[in-house]
Amino acid sequence: MEEKIGLRVRQARLDAGLTQEELAEKANLSSSFISRLENGKILPSIKKLHMLADILDIGLEDLLRDFFRQSGGPSDALTEQIFYHVDMMTVPEKQYLLAYVELFRNFIGKR
Repeated sequence: MEEKIGLRVRQARLDAGLTQEELAEKANLSSSFISRLENGKILPSIKKLHMLADILDIGLEDLLRDFFRQSGGPSDALTEQIFYHVDMMTVPEKQYLLAYVELFRNFIGKR
């Protein structure tokens, strides 16, 4: 779980064009804290995650979605693979993917 949250923080930081040091300064945290978080070594408090989400202009639910997702269904492995790849995308790539998925859903809905 820590690794996934760390990857999401890293991607959001990169999308925001910030270095670890810049994010640490904005959040009044150490750059080593940000590094440990992004590398899945620590799981910060909800308060710190909320502050980071605000700074990075993302929803706290985006960072914590694994805590809220129901598991055990047959498509969980496939869903996890999809989320893994989407998490690695930049914001423009995610926007392009969303447009493509919407077109695809409309196409298969007309069959």
